Amino acid sequence: MPIILETARLAVREWRTEDFDPFHAMNRDPYVRQFYADHNSVQQSRDFLARAKERDLRDGYFFQPIIEKASNSFIGYVGLSKIDFEAAFTGSTEIGWMLRHDNWGKGYATEMAGTLIDHAFAVLELAEVIAFTVPINARSRRVMASSFRARCRCGICRPFSNRMPRRWACRCLSSRMPRRPRMAAAAAVAAAAAAATGA
Repeated sequence: MPIILETARLAVREWRTEDFDPFHAMNRDPYVRQFYADHNSVQQSRDFLARAKERDLRDGYFFQPIIEKASNSFIGYVGLSKIDFEAAFTGSTEIGWMLRHDNWGKGYATEMAGTLIDHAFAVLELAEVIAFTVPINARSRRVMASSFRARCRCGICRPFSNRMPRRWACRCLSSRMPRRPRMAAAAAVAAAAAAATGA
């Protein structure tokens, strides 16, 4: 069942047929795809939307369209995705987003990412949420930092090494976690950071 969320300016809803054209146009924008692998064919866009339906049925969430309420227009997507590739945090849940270039700089990504993190902890009752990007993607790093630090009352939200080359990540643990698991998670984060720096 798709997640339905609203803020003062934005809404997240299910994918609809009319979303395909603006979604595909966003995928073909070299500014938007600067730090991502090529994903600009019609078939790749169709495959993504098909995967969105499959993941929603399997996990109860995936990436969904963001609608600007004032214009009722598609401006990008945001969502949660179960991490099933091999990494230090396999099995955890990633939060990610992508916005059309003409909607950058408006605070939309931070606004909706923060709202989705709140939903992930309060409604979905996830234990943690992870975001990652390439180190030179300063825009995403700023969104990650501001969205996570404002909500991780456990105090363990900080960049950490996930042992994936050329990746920068931030981990947000729910404040509902018992004290000991939170401490263990903090130790794991510190150990990973030490291993990455050779300390």
